[in-house]
Amino acid sequence: MKLPFNLLGRKPWADGVEAGFDWRAYLDRYPDLVAAGIDDRRGAIRHWRQFGRWEGRSAGPRSSEISGLMTCISARSMFLRAWGTVGCWDDAGAELELQRFDPEIDYARDVYLGPPFATIRAALRDNVMPFPDTCSHCACLRTDGADTPDPAERRVMELFEAEPSYRCSLDCPGCVRRDVRRHAPLPHDLRPEALAKVLGDLAAAEGEIRGFSFQGHGEPTASPHLAALAEIVKTAYPGGYLAVATNCQAAVSPALTSCGIDEFVCSVDGVDQASFEPYRIDGDFALARRFMADLCRSRERGALIRVVWRYVLFEHNDRDQQLERLAEIADAIGVDAVVLVFTQNGPASRRLRHPADLPKWAGAVPVEARWVGPSTLELARRIDLAREAAADGRRGEAAALLASVARLVERFWPAVDRLTTDEARVVNALSDELARLPEMG
Repeated sequence: MKLPFNLLGRKPWADGVEAGFDWRAYLDRYPDLVAAGIDDRRGAIRHWRQFGRWEGRSAGPRSSEISGLMTCISARSMFLRAWGTVGCWDDAGAELELQRFDPEIDYARDVYLGPPFATIRAALRDNVMPFPDTCSHCACLRTDGADTPDPAERRVMELFEAEPSYRCSLDCPGCVRRDVRRHAPLPHDLRPEALAKVLGDLAAAEGEIRGFSFQGHGEPTASPHLAALAEIVKTAYPGGYLAVATNCQAAVSPALTSCGIDEFVCSVDGVDQASFEPYRIDGDFALARRFMADLCRSRERGALIRVVWRYVLFEHNDRDQQLERLAEIADAIGVDAVVLVFTQNGPASRRLRHPADLPKWAGAVPVEARWVGPSTLELARRIDLAREAAADGRRGEAAALLASVARLVERFWPAVDRLTTDEARVVNALSDELARLPEMG
């Protein structure tokens, strides 16, 4: 497609990570990764590229001990909604409008380096939540930050995420429900000229963007412009790594595998129709399997893409026989990796709560594990910080921290009878501190 103006390319990170990436420090900083079996350089890099940067984790060398400073991916990334609005980030802050689409402004100078993001960074530097009501139940805010250079000063963006479409043919319980989608602003598909405008401004400012993602609250393949959007990313940042998260309810076309998308993260939570449709309501497992297989076969024709099978563990898909079948299908299709996701929400698995509960993996395809929601380490740290704040007489700060833990527990750990030992320890500590807080008044 012909772009409305020239876009300047920028050199990406080598190997998908920043020069000087300290993988040992990354694993030391986040022990939950080691618990999930990620214990070497390759695994650390892969995790940061696929998940860590989306979760707001730090990829920089650990130059000092964690100080308890607040940090958030929203301060160093950008989330472009399907209708052109820049949202806070793709979690609780998705509905927070930082900037309405405006073709007359400069998205580098006036937005990312300007007041909308400066406000967020200033609040985090002061160790307060930028948007308390929203931040308190958002999984992106973290308290493991260290003093690091301002991303605005370095003109660095960790991740640029765009929502190609707000439309979706499924009605998954953990996502935006179908009856809500119709009330969203128009257009429901991101216009190529809007993406070109935003990325053009960022590239012209000689800003570095370390990763690109197409996902959001809709299904990317529902957009009729998906290939064109990918080509815009690759024109602006020729070496940029672009990942797409999809429910695989589409057909694979030559345009889809040749437009520059580097990785497809395929959310397919089942090994047959019976185990797939309880969560992926109105979904077709045969179609999803064919989508993944066609992606892998496209590599025989020269497509340079990575295919990841993302499998959320639920009550209806967590049997040993089903996981054995998952390994068989993954090997037969030829995906590059399987990611097993642990969750407390929805019809969550009762028998599999931790990687140690998993049966021996029967496949040749590498398997990884991750969790949905904040780690027990993060919530325990907030309770410790609240305890320190209360002891220093900062009751308001203590109350805000405890309230954030309570809201995250309610959101991500709703089933008290399914808590792991570590989760139960956090809930008990939270209860103790909430009970003590009035006594300190």
